[in-house]
Amino acid sequence: MSDFNYKNELINKINFKQHKPLSDIVYDALKDAILDGTIPLGERINENYLAELLSISRTPIRKAVKKLTEEGLTESIPQYGTVIKYVSTDKIDEIYKIRLALELVLHQEVLKKISNSELKELKILSEYMIKYEKDDNIEHLTEILNKFNNMISTIANMSTLNILLEDLNTYFKNFRNFSFASKERRKIATKEHAMIIRAIESEDIEVLNKIVSKHIRHAHKAAIDTFARNDNSYIKDNIVKISCDNLECPIHKHHKR
Repeated sequence: MSDFNYKNELINKINFKQHKPLSDIVYDALKDAILDGTIPLGERINENYLAELLSISRTPIRKAVKKLTEEGLTESIPQYGTVIKYVSTDKIDEIYKIRLALELVLHQEVLKKISNSELKELKILSEYMIKYEKDDNIEHLTEILNKFNNMISTIANMSTLNILLEDLNTYFKNFRNFSFASKERRKIATKEHAMIIRAIESEDIEVLNKIVSKHIRHAHKAAIDTFARNDNSYIKDNIVKISCDNLECPIHKHHKR
């Protein structure tokens, strides 16, 4: 890695107290750092440096990087190493197709199982979302939205489905973090959550399915639009990635340093 400005942010993302393999802990932290822009596009992954930085062996880092490459978040370049590339539009499409299917099942279960007290609590969360959206308080809006989504998952009580959603959750959170820079996107998302609550309260599964589908479509479009807008200098063949055709390429910059 040529620029260590983000090393503290990366370290803060790692929690070695988790009860999971070390390679998975490193993978989760690197994936989050890639998706939220902590590690810059085009940056080379230096396994030796990471091992020294984290005081661990190269083996878990190598496994984590291999998994990231399999997911399309990093790319191995011959005679150079592994570098960060961005998420393709095909990948985003795939993620949101899966999310739509899972969210429809999730909300249908909520409709069957929700209690009056739980519905009341969701309404309170929605009211806070509306308040924070109007105040342009993105931090608190995001916090309440996370609580809302967690409560929906708890009410549905579908452990296998929740595991599947959790596997994609890093993508969702970071796509949202980027798209929520848009006031219009925040306003639409807040309104759609209020509509979801009303559909649940009226026990109208047809309306609920339509609103959830609409919400996921809007989130999908926001993710595509945001990445295309923020990284259009790297878009080639429908993917935000590294281009080595000119001297502005990050790889050339690395060699020049």
